[in-house]
Amino acid sequence: MLYIVFPSILIILLFIYRLQKRRVSKEIQSQIRSDKVNRLSSQLHFPAKQNEHSIKIQQIKYNIENACVVNYNTNKDQEFNYKITEKVPFKEFNARLYQYIDSADKLQEILQNLYRYNVLGIDLENHHLNSYNGFLCLIQITTPNYETYLIDCLKLREDVKTYLGAIFESSNTLKVFHGCVNSDIAWLQRDFGFATVNVFDTQEAYKKLFKGQRVSLLHLWQTYCKDRVKITKDQKNQFQQADWSARPLTKEMLDYAAHDSHYLIYIALRLQQNFENQNKLQELDEVCKEVNEKTVNAKYALRQDQFKPDETYKVQFRKIVDGFDPNNEEFLKIEFIFKGIYNLRENIAEQVDKNPDELCDISTLYLLSTKKPLSYIETRKVLDEAGKQTNSIFRQVIENFCIEIQQRLDDFPKNMDAMIQHYKSQPNQGLNSQQERLRLKEERKKKIIKHYSCKKVVYENCKMFSPDGELLSNCDFKKAQWYIERELADQISSDPFTIKLRFEPNGRGQPKPLEELYDDNFYVTDRENKCVNCGSEKDYSRFHVIPTLYRQSFPDELKSHRSHDVVLLCFTCHEKASREQDNLKKQLAEKYNIPLNDHNPNKLINLHIQQINRVASTLKKASFRLPDEKRATLQKNLIELFLEKKEQLLPLIPDDLKGVIETEEINNEFIMFCYNLPPTRLSNKDKQNPHGKILVDKILGEDRMSDFIKLWRTHFIKTMEPKFLPWGWSVDHTIERSFGVFSKFARKEDEQENHK
Repeated sequence: MLYIVFPSILIILLFIYRLQKRRVSKEIQSQIRSDKVNRLSSQLHFPAKQNEHSIKIQQIKYNIENACVVNYNTNKDQEFNYKITEKVPFKEFNARLYQYIDSADKLQEILQNLYRYNVLGIDLENHHLNSYNGFLCLIQITTPNYETYLIDCLKLREDVKTYLGAIFESSNTLKVFHGCVNSDIAWLQRDFGFATVNVFDTQEAYKKLFKGQRVSLLHLWQTYCKDRVKITKDQKNQFQQADWSARPLTKEMLDYAAHDSHYLIYIALRLQQNFENQNKLQELDEVCKEVNEKTVNAKYALRQDQFKPDETYKVQFRKIVDGFDPNNEEFLKIEFIFKGIYNLRENIAEQVDKNPDELCDISTLYLLSTKKPLSYIETRKVLDEAGKQTNSIFRQVIENFCIEIQQRLDDFPKNMDAMIQHYKSQPNQGLNSQQERLRLKEERKKKIIKHYSCKKVVYENCKMFSPDGELLSNCDFKKAQWYIERELADQISSDPFTIKLRFEPNGRGQPKPLEELYDDNFYVTDRENKCVNCGSEKDYSRFHVIPTLYRQSFPDELKSHRSHDVVLLCFTCHEKASREQDNLKKQLAEKYNIPLNDHNPNKLINLHIQQINRVASTLKKASFRLPDEKRATLQKNLIELFLEKKEQLLPLIPDDLKGVIETEEINNEFIMFCYNLPPTRLSNKDKQNPHGKILVDKILGEDRMSDFIKLWRTHFIKTMEPKFLPWGWSVDHTIERSFGVFSKFARKEDEQENHK
């Protein structure tokens, strides 16, 4: 009996002890926070005559200069070896391969194993949701044998400093990160003082290999891990925004964290092989050296070092107010006040280690700038009327904001002339001139061009040969690598990059009609990276001769692996070709009596909400420049837009704002509500425009797809008159194609056949 009772008593006592320990810990943390806030409140009540910089930025937490640095005498001029020599075959993720390290004993146990290897895959999880600078919560380290260790930084902060510094600062251990230059390395230095060296950054290596193209870790998983990674984009985004300071971490969070480092060494090795295949190992060495110079020589600027009041406040202010009006005294006064309380918010947030937006968001700062409350009661009234929620820390320092507002009001008269002269000396910052509107329009155009233009060359003109040496087609480097990685082809040349298939491609050895022989010329001809219409080699992007609206509903044999009907056009020619396509779409819609515009009610209400957003945006951002008559017209339009869709929109309005619709007396709160009114959620079915599918189904039923495709090709030739089409491009180019045994479409057909 004693054998049963005694262990039970011990378990109960242990449970009570841990519960009490946790309660005491929470009380201590709460007391620390309370003491810090109380100390802050007493510190921030400064005399009215002090200027905006009275509160110095105090580097209370994670100060680089005062960090506890483990000194391993890293030599900045030392040469590092960035080549991975270990053989690391692909190994699918298994949750049994990782260990959670949350004690000093466990950490010491794994050190000997970590020191055995010359390369380690490393990732970090940082917490920034409720902190000014953020802090590390988890370090993930994976060995070439796929042993993964998840090290709890919150429990082992001092032990991490003591035991892991030698690894991060060792020139003998290659550390593989992804996208570490402006994050992971800075965090390690911020929290532990580590000067991490000998780094291989998979993101930087990929950018070098594919000419500046940025890439996510998810993309590398899909490229090099043969789609065996089960984490989706939505899941990754969800975990990246998770609270990694929470304890205990869920099994899903631990699995995700282990995934992040699990494949890093394998991916780095594959990238190294890609560089080697292209005889570019020297370039890989250069990019690794560049990364290493940043990690060793640069003193990473944390948020407080990057904080530049004259620049950061302007960025946030422009998000609220569209443009400048240097002739409007009230406008300048609001900006002057905004700058003061914005800087004050940054200082307070840093001192209490809070995220600034959590302390007080930008819209609240703008509201205080416009209302200018000068007492605690006035401020609370302004915030309550606007429905603004505030936290306890902000409420304790409200009086400091009132003092700052009063100080800015007192200082404004002597600063107004300087502000006006500043804007006049920079004419590009005014919005009153036609010249400035044209400048902004041109800037928007440049941004659009930059966003939609191809970021790298489209046609790499790699060569693909049959087993007996016949040139089959040109392809890009990625496709050539696809064949090599699956052991379906061998590389036989690097300039140009050339592969020879190990299997007989589909359709060879059979007699072909004359038109198909002519089609073959198109696929073996080198393609030029320039606009096929005007010959421009700048700002080009892909253009689908047959609109995607229709093409996406084609059968696989009419659309897959068909580069013939995808051409390059510069921005100007692309705009013209799109307009001409729209004209033909309208003609087809009338001919077949299939409406071109989608009349889905959910999409229509969203278009209506967009109109409301635009009107509210004008009232919110440009209210200082609008004449009274124009402002009244816009307010009337806003009410009319709501009344037009009253049944759908009225349930979305808060109860305290519904009276605005009845009285038609618009206030700032209603304008802000309209400005932030979100669109309704659309299902995938709602997002689709049925016009294309209905029309394609009808034409397929009439067996006229060939005529339909030729119609679009003829239309493109007739309306654009392109002068630089590749040799072999033809209106009569073969419509259908068959698939080889290794094609996913062939497997798809087999699966459908088996299913039957």
